[in-house]
Amino acid sequence: MPKENTHLWFAQETLNHVPDRQLLRDVSEHIGCYYLGSFIPDTFFYASSQTLTDISETLHGKGGAPTNEAVLSVLDHARGMRDIAFALGYVTHCALDITFHPVVNALAGNYYDEDPVRRSRSAYLHRRIETCLDVRINNRLRVYRLTRAGLVRGLAYEDFLSRRFSASRRALENTLSKQLFINRLFESRAVYAAFRLSRGLGILRRYEVLSLFYADINDPAGCLQDPVSYYDSKARSEKQVSLDTLFARARDMALAMMLAAYGYARRSVSREQLLDAIPGASLSTGEVPLRPAQA
Repeated sequence: MPKENTHLWFAQETLNHVPDRQLLRDVSEHIGCYYLGSFIPDTFFYASSQTLTDISETLHGKGGAPTNEAVLSVLDHARGMRDIAFALGYVTHCALDITFHPVVNALAGNYYDEDPVRRSRSAYLHRRIETCLDVRINNRLRVYRLTRAGLVRGLAYEDFLSRRFSASRRALENTLSKQLFINRLFESRAVYAAFRLSRGLGILRRYEVLSLFYADINDPAGCLQDPVSYYDSKARSEKQVSLDTLFARARDMALAMMLAAYGYARRSVSREQLLDAIPGASLSTGEVPLRPAQA
């Protein structure tokens, strides 16, 4: 997952390219919900229980789960523009992950490797690349400044989580508050130093948490080169692509998803057209699942 702050930045960048002026006006009136949607698929990765963590795993397509379930449900049960703005932000998250994750995974290795040593190393590199990406784009937007946990109250997304995963509204809001707080800590050099010390003393076992801190990045150009060279396992060939090209691809995908979702909400786009634009591809591999969404 690109860092939440990167998702926020990308959501704003995408909004700057929206050709539909009415869509832009509608989203601008509920910009907090739009921003919230841009990173909320990652929220339950901050949960204390595995049951809740598994929700974010499923939302990202683990086990072949379609990733458009939440968007379809929110659009189908939208009570107003707050829900629609949220859904439009949500699809920007999907587009960015679908575009970047195959590249990040190729560079970092298997995030779910069965070998614990390789898994930890992969997780560390994965997070470090994504932190580095946020530094490389000189992003100054921060989720804890532009959103708040209370914005989620009353959204159709709460009902979706309750219906699909039996997750309570309190669990969502509490975990969201935790996510925003921890993202603030990721900018603290003092907290980073404390974690480094605990790692050195053998207290901190999961060292991969270190790469979530901005202070872990000493040389942005060194930890993420531009253009990026990687092995595409699907095409079975070496590839090279610039960060600008990746962001442009993600933006084009996000705009197509946003326009389809907005059109569907206004009943000018059919369900079939919506699913063509948002087919539920894995946010990890970019592959479209075999089973359809159950919204």
